Amino acid sequence: MSAAPSKKSVTVLGAGVQGLTVAWLLQAQGYNVTILARDSPLGWAQDSLYTSPKAGANWMSYAALDDKRLQKWDEVTYRFLHALATLKHTTVMRLPAEEYWDDAPGVQWFSQLTPN
Repeated sequence: MSAAPSKKSVTVLGAGVQGLTVAWLLQAQGYNVTILARDSPLGWAQDSLYTSPKAGANWMSYAALDDKRLQKWDEVTYRFLHALATLKHTTVMRLPAEEYWDDAPGVQWFSQLTPN
């Protein structure tokens, strides 16, 4: 009888929003994940260098109408963040936003993806 295949190991550098998200996604896909970080989310309130929970973020695509590859990445990211905003144990939330332009941006590829 052969041994069960071993999980692949991955090391993620950084424990900010991006590092923890990547680590979480890799772990969900079956990887053994190790996170190496200078700053820790555990002491974020006292650590002025750990900014992830203190900084805001927003989703906006700047993909050109003909850049289908970047549009796909942006769509996956939008849908993932939208799903996180429905969970109670995350700090991701949907908030209203307005953008001001000197010149109207014209047709945006994501107008059917985002509500309002």
